[in-house]
Amino acid sequence: MVGELVGAPVQLGIAQLLVPLAVLAGLFALAVIALSRWRGLAALGALAVCLLGLTEFVLPAIIEGNDPLVVAVIGCTVIMVVALYLTHGVNARTSVALVATVASLAITGVLGHFALAYAGTALPMLLLFTLTGLPGEHALAALAVGNRLPLPNESGHLREGAP
Repeated sequence: MVGELVGAPVQLGIAQLLVPLAVLAGLFALAVIALSRWRGLAALGALAVCLLGLTEFVLPAIIEGNDPLVVAVIGCTVIMVVALYLTHGVNARTSVALVATVASLAITGVLGHFALAYAGTALPMLLLFTLTGLPGEHALAALAVGNRLPLPNESGHLREGAP
């Protein structure tokens, strides 16, 4: 009988997976609450808020055609505020961590927008080398690899960058 099932495709439906997944989720929740008590319960609440934020805000907004980068940054910020304050409480330490994380998320969003806006041009690469501190000739050589800038050869005449 086992030999007959080796080549047979296996199909599982949602109804067949729902009960085992619910049991596993319940065991996970019990373990978290047993080990961490109130803080674990708060973390599970933060997880629920995260899932709610993703399914009720982020995914529908992206499907409607809104800018995915902006939606992701806003969604992450809202989820992060709720999750941090739920799990760590409202205090100065959490607030400082939140401000720093939101600032880094905003910087990442701006850099992502910049990179998407200028994709396919030499500007992101030049900015990358400027931010990393590489010398200008290294930045120019890196740009020339993409055949974007003419470079002078040994005699001083301009030639196209390497293919």
